[in-house]
Amino acid sequence: MGLEPLTADSIDALIKDNQVVAIHFWAPGVEACEAYGPLLEAAFGSRPGVLLAACNADEETEVAEVFKIKALPTLVVFREQVLVFGQEGVLGSDQLEDLVARVEALDMDDIRRRIARQEATLPVR
Repeated sequence: MGLEPLTADSIDALIKDNQVVAIHFWAPGVEACEAYGPLLEAAFGSRPGVLLAACNADEETEVAEVFKIKALPTLVVFREQVLVFGQEGVLGSDQLEDLVARVEALDMDDIRRRIARQEATLPVR
């Protein structure tokens, strides 16, 4: 399958048009980043409805800033346009398989209700 290149121009459409989007923030020459790609492909690559994307944080600095990327590699996952996971560093293959299962099992209606309740309690600016 491979990792879909993600840019500032493509990010909105990729998140909108796919049920689950896993984004691998990486940079060339970072050994951990290069080793992480195949692990991510093994965990996410064969899942229907899942897009695995890669964002070169050195080239796409605007995107990296929006996500507040401080260390590489970093993995973020969206489900139904909601950010549901983000973590710096490398997860092992068992951890990635568990993450995929948990993301697929999320009750998105419940998550949206929780978000709405939380937003309702925020002070108006």
